[in-house]
Amino acid sequence: MQRIAQHLSTCVACRTRLAEYDAVARALKTLAVPEPLGGYGRNPRLRAESGGRHPRIQLSVVPPSGLGAVAAALLIAVLAVAIFARLAPRAAHPTIISGTFSYVYVTLDNALSHPTSIVVGPDGNLWFTESGVQSGPDSATTSSTPAAIGRLTPNGTVTRFPLGAADASPTGIIIGPDGNLWFTESAANKIGRITPQGGITEFDLPKGSNPEGIAAGADGNLWYTAPGTDRIGRMALDGRLLGAYTTPTATSGPWGIARGADGNLWFTESAANKIGRITPQGGITEFDSPQYVSDVIVAGQEGNLWFTSRPSGKIGRITPQGRVTLFPAAGLRGTLEGMTTGPDGAIWFVLNAPAWPTVAPSIGRITPDGSIALAQSPERGVLKALAFGPDGRLWFTIDDSVKVGRFSPTD
Repeated sequence: MQRIAQHLSTCVACRTRLAEYDAVARALKTLAVPEPLGGYGRNPRLRAESGGRHPRIQLSVVPPSGLGAVAAALLIAVLAVAIFARLAPRAAHPTIISGTFSYVYVTLDNALSHPTSIVVGPDGNLWFTESGVQSGPDSATTSSTPAAIGRLTPNGTVTRFPLGAADASPTGIIIGPDGNLWFTESAANKIGRITPQGGITEFDLPKGSNPEGIAAGADGNLWYTAPGTDRIGRMALDGRLLGAYTTPTATSGPWGIARGADGNLWFTESAANKIGRITPQGGITEFDSPQYVSDVIVAGQEGNLWFTSRPSGKIGRITPQGRVTLFPAAGLRGTLEGMTTGPDGAIWFVLNAPAWPTVAPSIGRITPDGSIALAQSPERGVLKALAFGPDGRLWFTIDDSVKVGRFSPTD
């Protein structure tokens, strides 16, 4: 017990798993244990097969109770873990990232503003999207806060710039080649541009595009994903549409997009379980992923692309040649969300717990060799995206809130 307690004090993943086990144990204690018809050891099927006579071998089973039941359950669990450990691939337990968390309120409205994507602007401030509307089955709140683009200074001063449509649902946001901030409006079917001074211009897209991800291409244009039409779009900085390229796989659901070191654009196909690559001329190549691909992809400093594989609890890496590697990490259970490249050359990511109202989320880091470390947030919530600020702190959005958080790593 002392060894277990010592390990739990340094392992976020095991503390999370223990909290889940405790919840299951509490639920199991509420269940009644019915006795089989005829009592234990009187199996009706065996008796029928023996022509009505009692079978030659009869078992009288007394179910364990109290400490005996606990000991039996622990014995089974230990044996199962031992067998699984021999059969399953080796996976390193995440270590602990030391640091401090703090939070900034981006609005004082009663309704949730739902901060989503975040990026560091050319002015040194943090710029983030506020959808103003909660989506998904977990929502218990209908927000009336209008959609907006937020600007946050490193010292915590917030300015909000409302969009033309209150329900525009802005998602991705980046720095464009022109020094402005560009963002997608999924529900409004637009691409938006905001200057560092707050001036907003919006450009319409073809009907049903529902843009999500956006990236600056090596050709000086903007590239975006349109999951509504299974296309990758290209837009000039003056708002002209230069083309839309359909993915070879139907119903591919292109989502996240990032520019690779090879000058091509790389994107996730969350509905097709693939990673796509598109050249500046519009040629698309698709690469299969061994497991589920989610909506996030970023370029690493070492020249590869990194993405999340949400249900599998693994982080993926794809080389410019299309070779995919998945990095398992024992205890990485939950929903892997936003990713960003850190100044340390590692990929930083968000891990929301499987039952997020019960277990707090974590900030994670994976190095190019696959070593993973976690820092568990002191507050519950659904973390979405993250970006390193000019102050060296990691800023992140909390979707089900009116706050933006920051983490100051000390190791």
